[in-house]
Amino acid sequence: MTQPADTTTDLADGAEAVRLVVDDYRTSGDAVLNLAMLADEELYAYTRDLQEAAPFGIWFGRLPESEQQAAALGAMRARAVRGEVGADLGLVEVPMEIDDEGNGTVSLETPVVAALTLRRNAIHLSVRLIGADGETWYILRPVEDDIWLRETMTPQGFHLLALVRLDVREREVYLGRYQLPDGAGDLAAPEVSASFTEQELSDAAGTSALSFLTDTHHLVNVSRLTRADGEPEVRMVNVLHDGSLVTGDVGGGRVSYSGATVADIESDWDDWVATVAQSDDAS
Repeated sequence: MTQPADTTTDLADGAEAVRLVVDDYRTSGDAVLNLAMLADEELYAYTRDLQEAAPFGIWFGRLPESEQQAAALGAMRARAVRGEVGADLGLVEVPMEIDDEGNGTVSLETPVVAALTLRRNAIHLSVRLIGADGETWYILRPVEDDIWLRETMTPQGFHLLALVRLDVREREVYLGRYQLPDGAGDLAAPEVSASFTEQELSDAAGTSALSFLTDTHHLVNVSRLTRADGEPEVRMVNVLHDGSLVTGDVGGGRVSYSGATVADIESDWDDWVATVAQSDDAS
């Protein structure tokens, strides 16, 4: 099996690429600057590291590693062909240089290099929705000052990477990741109050002790950092069929469940944004 490592990606100018796109974002006045749309196999091909390339969609994530390598190589081959044909037609520059031994070096566009470089920053907020159609992800990584890298992933494994600010518009994007039905904001919090150790929770699976979760439509796992050197806060949000919410806070070896409202989710976002803003000011 030919490894994707036979082809290297030139990210040597990553810091300069980041500077250029950040400058563009600051001067544009736009709320969002889209940098790249990449498939799972492209991320693996460019990073050559499964852990760095993750998370993955439903197709690529289920492949054996040998087939993941083949898919990554296929993505590189397709890119090379597109570049060569496009160059012949005067459309695009050749994105890959291949030496006499068949080894190649990919030259990516500046926004893509910037996205791949910034993707190595620590994740400060992640929202993972697990539903019948697979998983979606919403991930925020700090860039500088009030600028963040947002990554969203579809169940099919397409990653959109963009520069954003944590303003009112981004708040709406965040809330949209919960996929709440119409009218959910008008619902009262379910009357739930329960706490379990990890072992107790395992033993309670499928019993009446967890009956308040039986109407779950989909699950949202939220992990967030308030300080770069801190431990992540982890919360599970069970979205019931009618849109009401049951949250499970994880910590101290226990999971504590309680009812919640959409207003609580909104308040959690506002508090987190305020906290990270204070951390930025302090640093």
